[in-house]
Amino acid sequence: MLLKMEMVASRWRSLAYSILSMGMSLTFTSVSFGGGYIAEHWGYQTLFFLGMGLSLSGSLLMWRMRRAPQFQPQSV
Repeated sequence: MLLKMEMVASRWRSLAYSILSMGMSLTFTSVSFGGGYIAEHWGYQTLFFLGMGLSLSGSLLMWRMRRAPQFQPQSV
């Protein structure tokens, strides 16, 4: 996290970290709420398959991003 924050100008670091923290908190809250709703109405099997599909999609996205030239480390 520290190295990522160095990408942001020192003037904006507190705002950038606040936005990041707020986004993480909202994500945890919405996943908990949504997961409980899905499990209650459609069962845990549906929730499991949904999580599996999202995890696979995220893995494929990360794999493609790793191979894309714009996401390769730049020499300084």
